Amino acid sequence: MEKFVKIPKAWVLEFDDVGWDNGRDLRLQKKASRSGLPRYHALEDYEVLKQIGEASGMALNVALCLADWDKDNVLRGFVGATHDPYNWDRASEMDMEAFAKYRDTLESTEYVDYSIHGLMHGFYDEEGKLVHEREYFELTTDGTMNSLGLRSVEDFNKRLDCFFKIYDSWGFKKPIKVFISPCGLGFASHEELSRIAGELYKRGVRYWTNGGFYFEESMKVINGVACVKKSAPVDEEGNRPQMPWDGYDIDPSTFADYVNTNAGGCVFGLHWTNLLRFNPKKNPEQVELWTNYVKRQGEIFGLHNAKNITEAINQHFYFEKAKMEISDGVCDIDLTAIEKEHVDCHNKMFFISFKNGVEPKFCEGGEIELFREMKEFKTYKVTHTDWKVKITF
Repeated sequence: MEKFVKIPKAWVLEFDDVGWDNGRDLRLQKKASRSGLPRYHALEDYEVLKQIGEASGMALNVALCLADWDKDNVLRGFVGATHDPYNWDRASEMDMEAFAKYRDTLESTEYVDYSIHGLMHGFYDEEGKLVHEREYFELTTDGTMNSLGLRSVEDFNKRLDCFFKIYDSWGFKKPIKVFISPCGLGFASHEELSRIAGELYKRGVRYWTNGGFYFEESMKVINGVACVKKSAPVDEEGNRPQMPWDGYDIDPSTFADYVNTNAGGCVFGLHWTNLLRFNPKKNPEQVELWTNYVKRQGEIFGLHNAKNITEAINQHFYFEKAKMEISDGVCDIDLTAIEKEHVDCHNKMFFISFKNGVEPKFCEGGEIELFREMKEFKTYKVTHTDWKVKITF
């Protein structure tokens, strides 16, 4: 009967490195890698985020790098944060009117969400030369492998303070609940993750998604923050999308489907450039391609197209931790593992899918309602009042 009833895995699209002005990779000059797109970014690069989100019904989560938005020169004098610490003058370089339009585009829709990513996506020496791209960390060695640790809590918080000063200076209104560290986590220990999560929690962050978390599970709550591994669609043969981080003019119809829903977390992590065309005037051509990909995934039994990253991670708790037993037309769902481990903004709601021909009749321990109809199955929303739910069908 499990073939006909599933608590589906949710997924959501996420794009790193949104916010750069000049996209060109400047690492050969000991500067930032930026978005990797060899041109300046344009209004169309922001509009396509909104257009794809609205057309697909899935809010794209964008990880912001905000140094290029520093209209008040907040970063001047901050050694380690930029390629020109003492003479930093981003204000004189900016087209304020253009950036205001970028902001208005992002703020005008519920189908774009933000994450904290960084300032200039790296750590720079006193002369402004890029040392490495893991912005918040220092790289050390224990003789056998690289290890990763915060440079200091003070440096970490100073960078986040600057991020939010720039964010607030432009009048962005959306609350940010997600953190994504540049370049993954490498060998960061539980103690280090706990220290970082504690600082993030104080700032209202409840979700942290990255590759490279030390634990084997796809998610773990640490110091009140849900740490979720990034993911990618993996088909039955183990194939996943193959694309460079700076690849553009990409056709997502070539991507694998999320057939293997047990692979990784619920956040499909990509880069802004992967969504764009080299000619920004052709960005609208990407809307149908990406929307079709999202809709194609939505037809997979056992997968759920989340409205946003919050819904995706909330559902992932149920996908990973709910225990379901089915017999004699009754589906017993034990949610006590979620009762023991969840974030404080947890929504006591989950989705469950039934193949056509199998329909729920009664729900004990909560309320069930039809949420979405697909070709071969229906998905229902369960709002539970108890940590044990029984669905009769």
